[in-house]
Amino acid sequence: MKKIIITPAGRKRYLEILYPYLKKFKDEFDEWHLWMNSPVKEDNDYLDELAKKENWIKQVYWDKEKYPNLRNDRQMIRDTTYHFFPIDGQDKDAIYLRLDDDIVWLEKGAITNMFDFRLKNPQYFLIVGNVINSSLISHLHQRFGLIGYDRGFNNYECFCNIGWGSGRYAELAHDGFLTNLEKGNLERYKFDRWELWAHERISINVICWLGSDFAKFKGEVGKVEEMELTEVLPARYGQMNCINGKALFSHFSFYTQEDYLLETDILKRYNLLK
Repeated sequence: MKKIIITPAGRKRYLEILYPYLKKFKDEFDEWHLWMNSPVKEDNDYLDELAKKENWIKQVYWDKEKYPNLRNDRQMIRDTTYHFFPIDGQDKDAIYLRLDDDIVWLEKGAITNMFDFRLKNPQYFLIVGNVINSSLISHLHQRFGLIGYDRGFNNYECFCNIGWGSGRYAELAHDGFLTNLEKGNLERYKFDRWELWAHERISINVICWLGSDFAKFKGEVGKVEEMELTEVLPARYGQMNCINGKALFSHFSFYTQEDYLLETDILKRYNLLK
């Protein structure tokens, strides 16, 4: 089965961190598909360079001319990613791993771990990575004693105003993770699995699916893709999503946190690790 990583693309400042990891771990997958969805020339020029440089990188497009009233800013990326799933997400002979463009760290073996867990557990609709700075998962990390409470309590919610909405809290989560990474304490973050049996909404920064599952509905994911993928479609097919606690990734920011985090040294510290 072909192993494909897809990234809704994307922002150069983050892809310059993600790309070296994927190049280093290339033996864990077959292709990296860039879903070309940025209105920013600098970003697209960088993506063109990557595709010319590596034969395992493929650019995927959708017909924007059919939608004349599109916004012409980075918000468009969040509004229009759902167009790509019917184009590049339902090959019955492929398994897909979505990594958002601002995944700024991943552990060696995490990609293989996600693919293996996916194949061994066909009962689940989506497999979700164990992601640093993803509100619902940060709730678990906080309860494990990995994130302090001095900047707030992270509720078990996708849109918690602390775990999702606070840049100061995200800084704390990242700082604690980077400190534990430096000390070799990453096992503290890991667990076996966490089943999302109530179809609770969860961020989709790192998700894995079978093309054969998405072929059942022709890859037609609704405009609010996160809600469709984590709440609507699993319920429709009588399945759960599941967090794979052994596969560790780090997600830089939600748009609610980005401005604050870019004023800190967090991104610089991740840059030094690549």
